[in-house]
Amino acid sequence: MTAAAALLLAALSARPDWVDRMPAAFPRERFLTAVGIGEDRATAEARARAGIAAFFESRVAASTQAQEAEGRAAAVEKVEVAGITLEARTELRAATSAARQEVASVTAKLLEGVEIADAWTGEAGRVHALAVLDRARAVEVLRRRIAEVDAEVAGHAARLAEPAAPLVRARAAQRIVAASGRRAPLVADLRLLDPSAEPEAPAAVRDARAAAERALAAVGVGVNAAGDDAPRLRTAASRAVVATGMRVVPIDGAHDLAVRVEEEAAPPAVSGPWTVVRLTARVRVLDARRETVASFVETAKGTSGGAEEAVRRAAEALAARVEERLEAELRARLDAP
Repeated sequence: MTAAAALLLAALSARPDWVDRMPAAFPRERFLTAVGIGEDRATAEARARAGIAAFFESRVAASTQAQEAEGRAAAVEKVEVAGITLEARTELRAATSAARQEVASVTAKLLEGVEIADAWTGEAGRVHALAVLDRARAVEVLRRRIAEVDAEVAGHAARLAEPAAPLVRARAAQRIVAASGRRAPLVADLRLLDPSAEPEAPAAVRDARAAAERALAAVGVGVNAAGDDAPRLRTAASRAVVATGMRVVPIDGAHDLAVRVEEEAAPPAVSGPWTVVRLTARVRVLDARRETVASFVETAKGTSGGAEEAVRRAAEALAARVEERLEAELRARLDAP
């Protein structure tokens, strides 16, 4: 081997700067970079790409948690219906769910712009790969997606402004809530990549969320429960209604939907020192014409050394299941075309 060839080989195998620090060729203000290490090049490249994805996913997760905490602190109200007073969270979880879906979709789109700029094999044979994402390209993707979401919100807002029955308007409102929830993580990503690039929401978009919440609250839902644990079940059903943004009203007054919960208890079973109690809740959702539009059955079991404690455990578990399932069923009504 000639001296020149030996020097060239040594230069090629030298440890590149990006293995230990920000690469000089890809300055932080213009690029996002991540290094992946693996036993082979394919593994190293996959891990490097995952490093870029983690930048967005972790940042959005932190942003989402902060928004949820703010919503919980600011959106608690007391609801009193038929002698029941409860503190109900009024933040609309549809927005959080939509935001998470948007995170996954946009992160996948951003990763299409990730390039493997270099790879290096160390003395131990482990491969290092450098993944690079051009910030300007990522900003362009985010700006375009924000514009699409804004257009979607504006379209739903136009439909919300049209005269229609409360439930019809509530469906448009639900779509506004979900779409506006998708905007927040996009803006959070954009702010991280380029703080000066944050777009101002159009007036129609700024006003749409408040209008959507008013439209949802215009839907009155009557709640009734029967059985030994009727107050607890009525409270659980009321919480489910309020979580969707709709309003709980007396069952004997005017309402757009009605929720009826009937509890049944099987005879307690005794097995050695344990008492087992099984409870069943049959739930129906009816429209203003008193036609059933949704129904489901939930069961729960409580086990304890005493019958009273077994009943309490079963009742608490049943109420929690009814609340969760009813909220899902009501959201399905709002999501219906």
